[in-house]
Amino acid sequence: MQITSMPTFPGQLDADQVKNAKDAKLASSAQKFEGMFIQQMFKDLNFGSAPGDDESTGGANDTIRSMGNEAFADAIAKAGGFGVAKQVVRQVQAQHDLSETKQHSTKV
Repeated sequence: MQITSMPTFPGQLDADQVKNAKDAKLASSAQKFEGMFIQQMFKDLNFGSAPGDDESTGGANDTIRSMGNEAFADAIAKAGGFGVAKQVVRQVQAQHDLSETKQHSTKV
């Protein structure tokens, strides 16, 4: 008798589900990273400020501008952004695959 797989219990993830969960977490983290990257670009470019904006209006405009930039950057990242998130995912997965290949080759 050959056992092909271990039984799973309610709430327990099998290997494919764990891999998919890790991939989903990686993709989500990469997308958040790209959103922060875009937001920082907007901040550095002073995106969202109109010509002639007076700095004497206080921090309220800065707060609103920052919140708007964050929402805009997140929307761009969720729509695919500049491709930074996709590249991060590819790079991390390639590195992970390479390390798994090295582990398997050293065990043989």
